[in-house]
Amino acid sequence: MPDELWQLLQNPQSSAHGARHLGDALVRSGTLTADQLSKALATQYIEAKGDRAIPYFNRAMIHRRENDLTAAMKDLQAALTVEPSFSPSWLELPRVA
Repeated sequence: MPDELWQLLQNPQSSAHGARHLGDALVRSGTLTADQLSKALATQYIEAKGDRAIPYFNRAMIHRRENDLTAAMKDLQAALTVEPSFSPSWLELPRVA
């Protein structure tokens, strides 16, 4: 895969040519969707630190778009565990319940 990705980035006719970063290249090439990339980045941050509500909230919104309301609820609750006053999570809870 690294060789294929390098070729995508170097080929001027490639959909990934001119990508700003590796994630952008993966989305432009159709290897990942924007939601898949966002969820992967949020998960990576959560696994490394898990000390902010925003990554949990962002991942919850992706889960909701994917109609995985159980996972969305878990992430919203996790966001409120680390930041109890994070109002976007409070506002979103009724939508996934």
